[in-house]
Amino acid sequence: MNIVIKNVIIVHVWVIAFLVTPLVTAAQVDGLYEAQVPVSSQDANERSKGLRAALRKVIIKTSGQSSFFSSQDSVLSRASHLVEQFGYRSRQLDGKRQSYLWARFNPEGVRRAVHDAGLPVWPEERPSTLIWLAVEDNQERLILAGDSEHPVRDMLYEIANERGLPIVLPLMDLSEQSEIQFSDVASLAPEHLLEQSAKYDSQYMLIGHIQSTEDGHWRGRWHVASDEQEVTLTPTGTLADILASGINPLTNRIASEFSSFAYVGSPQYLDIVIQDLNGANDYANSLKYLESLSLVSQVDVTHVEGRNVWFQVHTRADMAAFLQVIELGRVLYARDSTDQLVFGLTP
Repeated sequence: MNIVIKNVIIVHVWVIAFLVTPLVTAAQVDGLYEAQVPVSSQDANERSKGLRAALRKVIIKTSGQSSFFSSQDSVLSRASHLVEQFGYRSRQLDGKRQSYLWARFNPEGVRRAVHDAGLPVWPEERPSTLIWLAVEDNQERLILAGDSEHPVRDMLYEIANERGLPIVLPLMDLSEQSEIQFSDVASLAPEHLLEQSAKYDSQYMLIGHIQSTEDGHWRGRWHVASDEQEVTLTPTGTLADILASGINPLTNRIASEFSSFAYVGSPQYLDIVIQDLNGANDYANSLKYLESLSLVSQVDVTHVEGRNVWFQVHTRADMAAFLQVIELGRVLYARDSTDQLVFGLTP
């Protein structure tokens, strides 16, 4: 039962593995190698500090790690060498004009910096998370939708972006509005949401309920359950703190599962075969998909026999990491084989 106390926001968040479908859907995350940080001026010293701060943000997104220790700060000195493009932006913040430095860094250099900092690399192909969030803000009650104009939406996406976590909000179209009530989300009961959630094809689902007070203060108490087995309590905080406290534990879990220390080093050459390709379109789609993978630098066709095509894949990942990304993509599926990497093209 939710207990609302004056000036306190009560937040309950359940994180569950969403297992309606047996396979995982990957989202190609954009913007992993860029970040924006506030600056006080455009002089050289401030720019140097800003680039270091931006690189720190990028490393957190690329590694999936929420913390970055002072002992790892030495890699930040490479910021000016790794930056490929930077510029300045500004926006109104609390009635004042705030300047920001935006920077984009070299992906391979960032991965090397992550490795040298002793951190794993989380590939750009990442499972998506569907978020059901019941919001009570003053007199307004809503289920946060993808096209919502409520400020919670933008803040939620911003926090997820800072961690490199791809998220999806429900459409809340007429079908969903007729099937899902506010109380279904606010009660944090996943069984009421599974049927509607299946069409989003996300592996993870985050359910939350947040409430504000009339004077605009936001404080919180929340718990996170992973497969309904783990409970964590955190201090109360601002709205941003509370949303982050839902996003961060899930991101930590996903990153720990899909990150690897095997993404930087000497190139590996994996010989794979894709069987039963039906014509030029299947061949082109298979080649295009392999070349699109973030951990692949080059793909060569080495042999064609009937409807089977052999490829040599140049990658800095080991076989286990490569197979994990392939499984996430759901474009290819592995066939049983004891001596080679054999795949089929998913219909």
